[in-house]
Amino acid sequence: MTAAAASRMRLQAFWKSLRPGDGFIFMLFVAFALGSLWAGRLVRAQKKAAANFVAHIRIGDRAVRSAALSETAEFTLRGAVGEMVLRVESNSIRVVRSSCPNQVCVKQGPVRYPGEMLVCVPNRLVVLIHGAETRLPGKAPAPSRGDAVTY
Repeated sequence: MTAAAASRMRLQAFWKSLRPGDGFIFMLFVAFALGSLWAGRLVRAQKKAAANFVAHIRIGDRAVRSAALSETAEFTLRGAVGEMVLRVESNSIRVVRSSCPNQVCVKQGPVRYPGEMLVCVPNRLVVLIHGAETRLPGKAPAPSRGDAVTY
């Protein structure tokens, strides 16, 4: 008996030993593998998009600063009540320390997606996240907008 014939006999024995439930388990495994690949692509796409997000910081009616969420920075701002410390890291921005009495802005945690905002009412601070402008070939840039719920 040749090696090819022996291999063919082992393969035939393998197919005869399979049961109907084995096919279900195999399909479940394939679905899980494809789902993992899809989730990995989604995470990479979100990280790439987050590199274009910008936090616009206002105190009262004046724009104080803009910070790209892709960088790492910490800065101190003077609000109406006192000083505040903001930290930009991991594609997000948050208030680390504030002189306001209730510390709601500190407890809010980080924001990272366009449309999200941090607000400290006593210090009159507003941090709004903006996405990158979308540009179509041959057209003027269109600013990113809110969804239908915001209108």
